[in-house]
Amino acid sequence: ILNEILMEQLWRNPTCSPAVWNAVLLDLVLAEPGITLLLDTAVDALTMASADRIAAVSAYCSISETRHQIAARLFADCSGDSILGGLSGAEFRIGKEGRDEFGEPTAPAKADPRCLGASLYFYSHDVGREVPCVTPKCAVDVSKAYRIRHANYDGHIHGCRLWWLEYGGHLDTIGDAAEIKRTLTGIAYGFWDYLKNSGRFPETKTLDLEWIGPMPGKRESRRLMGPHILTEHDLFAQPDFADSCATGGWTIDHHPPAGVFDRQPPSRHITLPGPYNIPLRCLFSRNVANLMMAGRNISVSNVAFGSIRVMGTGAACGQAVGTAAALCLQHGITPGELVADGALV
Repeated sequence: ILNEILMEQLWRNPTCSPAVWNAVLLDLVLAEPGITLLLDTAVDALTMASADRIAAVSAYCSISETRHQIAARLFADCSGDSILGGLSGAEFRIGKEGRDEFGEPTAPAKADPRCLGASLYFYSHDVGREVPCVTPKCAVDVSKAYRIRHANYDGHIHGCRLWWLEYGGHLDTIGDAAEIKRTLTGIAYGFWDYLKNSGRFPETKTLDLEWIGPMPGKRESRRLMGPHILTEHDLFAQPDFADSCATGGWTIDHHPPAGVFDRQPPSRHITLPGPYNIPLRCLFSRNVANLMMAGRNISVSNVAFGSIRVMGTGAACGQAVGTAAALCLQHGITPGELVADGALV
């Protein structure tokens, strides 16, 4: 499905405009008769049928002041922050396990609650005349940050190339999300001020700030625990799980928690011997029977998380969850029963 979407994007949006990309995704969702789309709607509560089963979720749409009650036999938490997982009492982890827990060579010697930070992008455009930059008061002075002063970039840098404008991994990435967003917005304006007003980048004289992202791209928070926890050993040994349902292949990619204010390199990549399999047992909760998950919140160690957290792998897991859910509904079983005795129904 991801490849179909990317092919549609290539045809309809060859310049990769974010606005057109939104339209491509919206058209594809609206074309599916089985989807009830509730945009701008956030789940904020749920009802449990029993200690290990969700009965219904409650969600609120603030722009229409409408509350929705949604009952189902199965639920998939693809929220990144594991909203359903946190509300339902599903087992989860945050931060880094110590090396002794799984015997992973890449894990730190001791457990560490810190996470990867979030990033906020901006775009600029050349207006053909000199444009002054009057820096807003919310800007954060980044001129003395080691990474700002020593990274290799020019004044035309913007968009995804600014993934290293990162912040917040040393804070509570859920509870402090509003503070992280405010600071990241200030960092983006502060970096733009540095590009325009430091004198180091004369090529920015005719550039104007076109867009700053309204929401940070968060990298890490809760990981829900399933019957299997994918570890560094699985990424290197690459076992052929009986319930393999998706494939990963990105490097183990970890960033220092302090982000742009850290003197360490912005990322550390550990190359893998090749693609690895992800079992379905990583995509459903070990203690909430009808809860599945896909995205960066699946059942993995923190080391393995450094590889599975990228969007292509998350999309592949999402398709696997959708397929597994259809099989469960067809046979009247739970995800745990689907993989019972190591064999799919």
